[in-house]
Amino acid sequence: MLLQFNAANFGAFKDTFSLNLTPAKITEFPDSLITDTDDTSVLPLAGFYGANGCGKSTVLKALDYLSRCILSPRQAMNEDHSFSFHHGSSDAPTEFELLFRAGKTEYDYQLKLRHGAVLEENLFARGYSASSYDVVFDRDGEGVYLGELVNGVDVSSLEDDTPMLAFLIQQTRLSWLPAVSAFFEKISWLSCSDLSEELLTPYLSDSRAMKKLLGLIARLNLSVTDIYREDSEIYCVHTIGKSSYALPLSSEGTGVRQLLLLCALVQQKLSAGGVLLADDINLYLHPRALRFLLSLFTSRRYNKAGAQLLFTSYDMPTMHNSLLRRDEIWLIEKDSDQCSVLYTLALFIKENGEKVRKDEIYYKQFLEGRYGAAPKIDEVK
Repeated sequence: MLLQFNAANFGAFKDTFSLNLTPAKITEFPDSLITDTDDTSVLPLAGFYGANGCGKSTVLKALDYLSRCILSPRQAMNEDHSFSFHHGSSDAPTEFELLFRAGKTEYDYQLKLRHGAVLEENLFARGYSASSYDVVFDRDGEGVYLGELVNGVDVSSLEDDTPMLAFLIQQTRLSWLPAVSAFFEKISWLSCSDLSEELLTPYLSDSRAMKKLLGLIARLNLSVTDIYREDSEIYCVHTIGKSSYALPLSSEGTGVRQLLLLCALVQQKLSAGGVLLADDINLYLHPRALRFLLSLFTSRRYNKAGAQLLFTSYDMPTMHNSLLRRDEIWLIEKDSDQCSVLYTLALFIKENGEKVRKDEIYYKQFLEGRYGAAPKIDEVK
């Protein structure tokens, strides 16, 4: 479960942004929340809205990058994602903080990088019943302090270009590490402008999983009743009346193909849990189809594994009080220095000094510029 993610000097963000997925003190849709064994709740959704180029995708990419630093440090640590519109940013550190739960333990992980090297790194942990965190490890320029959970681990071969957490996952077999590693492995980046047919591959050899996927697809009334592979081609079987027709997936309409592939990934995530980062999730989709996909994550019947979806979208009808809580709507705009700023609708104060009410038509107010984050365009006279 992802609780909170903070980052600074990354992409469009010069200063720290904070994405908090613990529910605000608001009353809408209490049954949509993901609840852990100690009754702690988190949000299943976070949608990011704003003008083109404001930094929506950056939030998702920052979390994806941090995950890759842990799982594939040799490739990820060489990348430079510092803020672009300030000459001093390339020499300033990029910072991350991640609060998450894995294996009945809550973790607070902090990482500070510069030029592919780790400047500082800390990991704290606590059981659900504990009131404070214990130090797992504390790393800075002077060395590494090892807490009880890693006491005795040999870190003499730890290099500056490798996060300590990545080192532990690769080099040790500590009992608590598989759950932490699984948390990062289940962070999935998805660019909806480039979906691959391989998303269907796991279902082609698993009849039980395919049955679940086809049941999901049936709710969209696409007439697709089976999917199979013949030679190197994936086919969709359409049943119309008493007749059936096989059509190559590559010949399906763009919207149908997009929806089938998204359903495949969403069904996998709902079964296994984890965090799905979906960029431009509304691409080629009808608004009602998108609403259906989002509603799967807020349904306790379908989302039994506690999956979370973080998405960017330009689809305005989904920014609605019948679907999203105010703390699930996140807006991004740029200030006068071209620095992106992230804020949630639940805490936004309007010009009249009032908070956003839960009965407002969010997308209408957003398009009118009442919530900020609207594009500033010189209209044609």
